[in-house]
Amino acid sequence: MLSYLSNRLVDFLLDNNIIKKEEKEIYVYGYQIIIASLISILLVSVFGLVFHRFFESIVFLVIFIYTRQCSGGYHAKTFLSCSVLFLSLYMLLLLFVEIFQNEIDIYQIICILLIYLLTIIKYAPLQNENKILSQQTIIVNRRKSIVISVVWILLALGLFPWFRRFSIVITLTLGMIAMLMLIEKLRKEGQA
Repeated sequence: MLSYLSNRLVDFLLDNNIIKKEEKEIYVYGYQIIIASLISILLVSVFGLVFHRFFESIVFLVIFIYTRQCSGGYHAKTFLSCSVLFLSLYMLLLLFVEIFQNEIDIYQIICILLIYLLTIIKYAPLQNENKILSQQTIIVNRRKSIVISVVWILLALGLFPWFRRFSIVITLTLGMIAMLMLIEKLRKEGQA
């Protein structure tokens, strides 16, 4: 389905002389990423509405997407497995928040946030073999990763006394990002 839609869009661009024929594969791949991402975002939003957790879903999406753009991390081999992993992480997040909302204390929050921050400081940004970064982009993404991490951490800690649920959503989302980064780092080391 992704391939079909992407090819149709690119064929339209080709027919109207908007892009060059030799750019077709790049555009098809780009549109596949965009469509797969939009589907995942839409599904998370719909699940958020269905489970009456729309605001938690928005917090998850903003933090996960924005942070991963700068920090990198594990990348699935196919769009389907990427979407399944993304939705599974989201559902796992909702489940953990429901079960442990009243059990998690500030010390556990701090522990998860410290692990996340140390992972960012040590490894960000992790590169993807499909998107090699220039040295300048690596420096910029590293700085962005650290700055945005400090913002998320301060937000999670600041919200904890009054909006515990949102603090936990932020913290667990950051914990998942750290986990995905560590998985990717271990995967790359296993290939070396």
